Amino acid sequence: MVDNILDRIVVPVSGEDDAVKTAKAVAPYFNGSEIIAVYVIEKAGGAPNKAPMDAAEEHGRKALDAFEEELAEHSDKIKKEILFGSEVADTVLKEAEDRGATVVFVAREGGRFIRLLTGDNAISFVTKNRIPVVSLPRPE
Repeated sequence: MVDNILDRIVVPVSGEDDAVKTAKAVAPYFNGSEIIAVYVIEKAGGAPNKAPMDAAEEHGRKALDAFEEELAEHSDKIKKEILFGSEVADTVLKEAEDRGATVVFVAREGGRFIRLLTGDNAISFVTKNRIPVVSLPRPE
């Protein structure tokens, strides 16, 4: 484990626009941390995948590149990872735990109906965690 909970952080992103907003939210708190930006491709447990794998990986690469570009002056501190898992929050939490890192996330936009349909990773990050989790406000 690191000395300061923000020395090594895992930051999930869900697409290019989200990656830019998340990077803008992280930037004011950046303290020279090691940042592991992650994009999770949801794998359906035994069911067909939601999107073709190549398309999903390309979407993930574009999102991670957008995050890194927004924090270009710190790109030497950013690692980018595409992860695979059946539950986004569980996958992110396990990656952070394996790396001795803190999860830093920005709550996504969307009302109760959208969260009901898509699941709410923010709630899972807070209720399923075994490691520090920090929620940042969305940038204006």
